[in-house]
Parts: sequence; structure tokens; C-alpha cells
Amino acid sequence: PRTGSRISPPCTCPANTRINAELSSAQSSIKTAGKPVILATHVPFESKVSSLEDWSKRNHNNQVYYWSFNSYKWKLGNNSAMNSFLNENVYSNNTNVKAVFAGHVHMASWDGQLTANVRQHIFTGAYRGTVGVINVH
Repeated sequence: PRTGSRISPPCTCPANTRINAELSSAQSSIKTAGKPVILATHVPFESKVSSLEDWSKRNHNNQVYYWSFNSYKWKLGNNSAMNSFLNENVYSNNTNVKAVFAGHVHMASWDGQLTANVRQHIFTGAYRGTVGVINVH
């Protein structure tokens, strides 16, 4: 909605404070899916087997630009709901999640393992003239 001469988003609270209800719904869907799950998210997740930190800093103004304990804006230590969600549904050895697709960094893509069993692909920004294609087998 418009407010005076500026556009205001429907919710002006930071994204990391309004995720509890969304995570609860997603968590239920992941656990009861009974089949492999591909999780789509805007902000990428920290890898437990590869370091994203140097890559992120190199590609986004020297920032850790994903959910991490080292991030300024997406700090897992400040968000118990997201931390629990990741531990129980993405990083868990018995998760139904097989892949995570993310964006957010805009300047470069990354493809690698979040855990031994879960891959993450971070798409580069489409505004740069690229299109990401993922083949699922």
C-alpha cells in the first residue's frame, strides 16, 4: 500500500521476526510429505559441510548474506524458530528435504552440499540476464 509518497510493504517488520507461523506450516508439510521434498526459500542456509562465508563476502559487500550464526541480519543465534526449523528439517539425517533452492545473493550462483544428504543451489539474480535451470532426477 502507498503511504504518502512512498510505498510501504504490507508488513514493515524484518523478515526474520515473522517466520514462526510460516515455519510451523512448512515443518508439518516436510515431515508428513512421505516423499522427497525440494525446499524453496529466498535467503539461503548455512552449509554444514562447505564454507559459504568467503563466497558470500566476495559476492555481497563483505557480508555473510545467508542464515548463519555469523550473519548480521540473518543470525541463527537470534532466531530460535529458524534455528530449530533448520536443525529438525534440513540438517537432520532423516529429513525428507533433498534439495534447497535459494536466491538473495544476486551477484553469483553457488551449488553444493548443505549436509551429506541435502544439496543447495543459490541462483544468481535474473536481472543480470541469467535463467537458472535445474534438472531433477
